Amino acid sequence: MTSPSQSLESYFYVYSSDRNGDSRPITFPREASKETGTQKRILEIVSSLAFICVSQAEGEVYATAIRTERSLSEDSAVIYLAGNHGVPDSTAKYLQSVLAQLAAISRSQPTGRDQSPELNGAILRDDGQKLGMTILRHTFPKFLNSLTKRDYAWNTRVEAIRGQLADSPDRLKLFGLIEKGLLVIYESAARYRANTDDTSLKRLYEGLSVFETFIRRGMSSDKLSILLEDLDRTTAYYPWSANSDLVDDDLELDVNDNNALQTGFSMTRFIYRIIAVNIHIRRLLRLAVSSTFQSLFVKDPSIYCCPPAEISVHVDPAALTHALNLDGLMSLDDSAATVTGPLHAELCIFTALLRGVLCEGSAPYWVIGVSKLMCVGCHILIAKAFPRVLQKYSSGLKPFAVQGTHGKMYRPWVAPNLTFATTHLRFDLDHEIRECSKDLLVTALKEYVEQRRLSDSSIGSGTSDKKDSEALGDDSYERTMDILDQDNKQHPPNDDA
Repeated sequence: MTSPSQSLESYFYVYSSDRNGDSRPITFPREASKETGTQKRILEIVSSLAFICVSQAEGEVYATAIRTERSLSEDSAVIYLAGNHGVPDSTAKYLQSVLAQLAAISRSQPTGRDQSPELNGAILRDDGQKLGMTILRHTFPKFLNSLTKRDYAWNTRVEAIRGQLADSPDRLKLFGLIEKGLLVIYESAARYRANTDDTSLKRLYEGLSVFETFIRRGMSSDKLSILLEDLDRTTAYYPWSANSDLVDDDLELDVNDNNALQTGFSMTRFIYRIIAVNIHIRRLLRLAVSSTFQSLFVKDPSIYCCPPAEISVHVDPAALTHALNLDGLMSLDDSAATVTGPLHAELCIFTALLRGVLCEGSAPYWVIGVSKLMCVGCHILIAKAFPRVLQKYSSGLKPFAVQGTHGKMYRPWVAPNLTFATTHLRFDLDHEIRECSKDLLVTALKEYVEQRRLSDSSIGSGTSDKKDSEALGDDSYERTMDILDQDNKQHPPNDDA
């Protein structure tokens, strides 16, 4: 039997200590997905489906995967869905509704040729808007939590930026357009929060869509990217930021950027927190009308909800740090104990897919999507240890493509029970993965250089459509925001609703 100090979970109770003796969690460098082609697009689909399931302001994570018979042309598909604490019936029904809407959109489009939603106005105006409102209504609590991160010292921050840009009128004007868009979105969100009616929701979705287009695909998007990068670089250590909610946020900008981590307020990070839901909606629309993936959506896939799991394990982090002789590392709680934790959503999916392949002969896409970037434990086990074990043993199994990791270690983290695989394989998969994960984690701990995280949710860049022939101009953007602003003023939030 594995002793507490030898358990894989003990590694996730090891913490770092700085020179002043203040303990804080280890943060490893972020890692992003390097998938390309069809696998990348499938990863985008499942990651977006996982993201749009999140409705709670905090603490909710979902993972998804897809199983079909043999290929995209088959008649049936199953969406695997898992949550850290299970899947509510309301969430499963909501996702089924979203899939049905995507299926209807796919069926309404001519087959055999790719097209972008921007090239089909009907999708954006009608079906696309209906889909967007359905998703925004479900995800609104999470969206609102991200949006209201701006409240703390926001005016102070904006005034500092204006002063910084005082000698650059063109850049100051660009920032003014950003500020106007955020204000309209903020007021529209307040209106919907108070009234919860379809008209208010429609105005909020319209404002978000225009703002997201302006930021990512407008005529000034390149200039905006440079401006935001400069602002983030010069204000990474803004004096009041250490006490701001904006520092320790839970979402990321783009899984394809670099690994540079920073503390302090990031305007780019904040903006991408706000438009994340639109990025995922746009991605799903684009892929639903793609000639390559249209046949997947028209299947109107069914949903299989993976049951949650609570696992108890023995840990002894103090004995582990002593045995490994890891100088500079300590545990916040050095006593041996039995701890119980939920199996993370992506590990529930991982286990269910392996069980399906080995016990039922099912054929999944070897891709797992998560609503945010993976923690270190899940990423090391699924993306690193599992592929190494497959290289060592012939099994017929394949590695899983995943989005990436935000670099943080969580407590209590628990590993999945894969002992069921032993009867179907010629080796002990559970033991091999645990031992390989330990080796990888020890190496990472010894190479560890502490740095703060930039963020940790999976948005990704999606398929770039920055070169649209009819890119949104600054004047058109400003006129649209003015119209929405006037509408908000004419229909203020009903605080008594």
